[in-house]
Amino acid sequence: VLLTHAHADHITGLDDLRPLNFAQRSSIPIYGTEHTLALVRERFGYAFHDMSAGSSRPLLQLVGIEAATPFMIGHVQIQPLEVYHGTWTISGFRVGSLGYVTDASALPAASMAALRGLDMLVLNALRHSPHPTHFSLEEAVNVIADLQPQRALLVHMTHDLDHEATNATLPPHIQLAFDGQLVEVEDLLTSRK
Repeated sequence: VLLTHAHADHITGLDDLRPLNFAQRSSIPIYGTEHTLALVRERFGYAFHDMSAGSSRPLLQLVGIEAATPFMIGHVQIQPLEVYHGTWTISGFRVGSLGYVTDASALPAASMAALRGLDMLVLNALRHSPHPTHFSLEEAVNVIADLQPQRALLVHMTHDLDHEATNATLPPHIQLAFDGQLVEVEDLLTSRK
């Protein structure tokens, strides 16, 4: 599991990893910055201490990462990226030719450079009007125009963006994502620059 940051809407599902622990009979690695992992450890303290005999808890293996320092998961290289979320610096990721950036209000030049040549960019677009900690739809479309990925999916929207009406206004290579959507990643793991 790659964590961008520790806001509740991004980490409260960690407890629901227990069925995966049972199925694979092992812990699940959780990757994040030291700051993010410290907040996970604080909010999910019960997961790191076996205090109740017979009770289940998620088995999480916290793995620290550093911004701009690539790491491997199996044979796949992950490139963490700095992302500005208002006054916070959080993480985005590049995996081959897939870029994943959520809760962004700005991207530093180094992260923009690392996101060039993508087949797929997943980017947040909260609403039509500006917001201090998230890209608006217009800001997200402008970032996409600058980066020029082959395809882009917009995520982390409010209900202010009507799905069908908004998609009708967007270029064909940019669309709003939807709950339950599956995106093939395997062919995106090798960049086609």
